[in-house]
Formats: sequence, structure tokens, C-alpha cells
Amino acid sequence: MVQQRYTIEDGQIRWKWGGESPILHLEAAELWEECINQLKNVQLSNKSDTWLWKQRDCREAFKVSCLRAELDGICTIPETQVLRWLHWIPRKINCFLWRAVLDRIPTRDALALRNIYIPSTLCVLCNTHNESMDHLLISCQYSHLVWTVISLWVKIPLPRYLISIVGLLEHIDTHSASKEKKKAVYLIIAATCWTLWRIRNNVIFNGKATQISRAISDIKALSYLWIKARAGFVDLEWKEWVEFKYFK
Repeated sequence: MVQQRYTIEDGQIRWKWGGESPILHLEAAELWEECINQLKNVQLSNKSDTWLWKQRDCREAFKVSCLRAELDGICTIPETQVLRWLHWIPRKINCFLWRAVLDRIPTRDALALRNIYIPSTLCVLCNTHNESMDHLLISCQYSHLVWTVISLWVKIPLPRYLISIVGLLEHIDTHSASKEKKKAVYLIIAATCWTLWRIRNNVIFNGKATQISRAISDIKALSYLWIKARAGFVDLEWKEWVEFKYFK
């Protein structure tokens, strides 16, 4: 603590070296002298310590609410403008989608860029292209077939050339639909991305592939569980969800 590093003698502050032995190394002595010079203008008082933030004349007592207000005024990363922190979706999946949009998921391509040895950078679902985030979740042949079925299910046609998660979320956001339907579709997108990631991991770590039909069933079941338990649509029946007729 700071109070353990100084004494006051005759009204003067005397700073103490933290170690028990004296400073013998020349470079360390020079650094300590520089530190002492910077501390000469420090004024100490008997008041209680407080956390201060900001710079110079703007310094003020730190409050979380003030920090939040400051952050709200900062322009967000363009890629994150399409994201929603939707309480209908479990927190872990919200975080996963956020990391996926920012390309912070450990795909084979990402691991190779970090100089981590892996036997192959090819996508385990198609074995034809490098496993980047956008390829795995969007443009892979396997994923593309999944998204085709999902788009038919939610009755929202996908663009002919879809190459990124951001592009998909932007397309859904601009689609003319009610607010609740957009949220439901966003939930389905999150469930689809999460399911594709789990399928990929199941192939790598367990050597088990998943049929397209099984993947679609898992997505529908998982999204139904979320929207039923977390969104409060207790009267939503499974048949209505499978036909996606509940939302207008």
C-alpha cells in the first residue's frame, strides 16, 4: 500500500524503497531516482482514498453509472451494430454470437494465424475450404443447406450471395416484419450458429457427423425451448413453432 512506502519527517515526505536490501544495480538506482523526482509534487492528505478517473481538470470520483454513460456515447464497432443483447437467448449464446461477429472464435484458420499447430486448416464439414468463422457458419456447403431450410421455415428469403454473419444479420434487420418476429428470427439465427459450432466440435473431438435433417430438428427444438422458457410465450404450441405461424 502507498502508506507503507513513505514516512513524514519534519513535515517532509520521505519515500522508502520497497525492498529489504539496498539498490545496488545502477539502472535500478536511476529508475528509483526518476520515480522520486516524479513524486516530489505529490500532495498527501489524511482524507480517505477514493477512485478517480478521467484526466487532469476533468477528474472526478469513479461511479459505474458515469462510466456506463461515457461508454454509451462512444461509437460502437461497425460490425457490432447488428448485434442485440437479447434476453430471449442464454447469455452464453449471446456472447458466442458477439465473438463470432468479431471473428474471435477459435476456428482452425484463427488458430493457424496464431501459430498454433493443427493438422489441417480445412473445414471439417466440407473439407474443401479453410475453416474461417464466416465459412464455417455461413458459406460452407453444409451450413448453406442448413440456412436454406431455415429461411424456408421462417419465410424470409436469403440473399443469393451470403458470405458473412454480419451480412445475414443486416439482411434480417432490414426485412419488413414485426418487432417480435425479428426477435424470434434473431433467436433462430443464434440457435443455428450455436448448433453448427457444436456439430463442428462433435466431428473434431468425437468423430461423429450429424445429418442435415438432425441439425434442423436440433435448431427447431433448441429455439423452441428458449422462446418458450425465456421469452414468456407460454401459449406457443410446438406445431405453431414448427410451422412458424405464431409471429406476423
